[in-house]
Order: sequence, then C-alpha cells, then structure tokens
Amino acid sequence: MGVFLAQMRLLMGIPELDPVPRADRVPLLTTSLRQWELDSLFRVRTLEQLTSAKLTLQIPYFKRVDSIERAAEFLTVGKLMEAFNESKNAFLSAEAEFTDPSLLALLYFPDDQNFFIFLLLIF
Repeated sequence: MGVFLAQMRLLMGIPELDPVPRADRVPLLTTSLRQWELDSLFRVRTLEQLTSAKLTLQIPYFKRVDSIERAAEFLTVGKLMEAFNESKNAFLSAEAEFTDPSLLALLYFPDDQNFFIFLLLIF
C-alpha cells in the first residue's frame, strides 16, 4: 500500500520533500493527505489555472476576467480554498470565452490579415 500511495502522491503533484539532516520521519498513521500536501495542491493547481486563464485572455479580443485578480488577492492573503475557487472560475470563463462561436472569426482572421488579403486581391 505504501508504494501505491507514494506513486499516487507523485501523480497528483505533491512534492517529495528532501530529507532533513538529524531529523527522524514519523510514519503516517492514516492514508489521508496531510494539510501541507493539500495546501501545496491548491497552490499549484491555482497557479496553473491562473496562468492558463491569463494566457487565453492575452488574445486582444477577449474581455478581462475579474476572477484572476480576486484569486491573486486571495493567494497573497493565504486563503487557498477561495483562491482555488476563483482561479477555477477564471479558467472556466476564459475557456468558455475562447470557444465562443462569435469570436472565432476574430480569432482566426484578424483585421490586419484581412486587410493584407484584400490588398493582394486588388493589386
């Protein structure tokens, strides 16, 4: 069971801590995650979702999502659960906006490319 739990923690992205000199490790009494492991998961996942949302929203036609700023504020204060929820909202909003059918024409045929194509047709 120990090997399975160690591999599951690696798959979930929980970092493996380096051994501390002159410190003994206490074996786990339960199979549940420790609080610092949950905090680490929330931090990593929140940063991944915020990064993805910001990269998606860098395309000039997209609106700003206020959830990104709120999640960053919650992270700086240390409210990990609220930051995670706001980052999830920002990620979902950015992805929904990215796949909005009304914006697909703007995404794949920006104005400068249309202008260039028409110039080639005229001359």
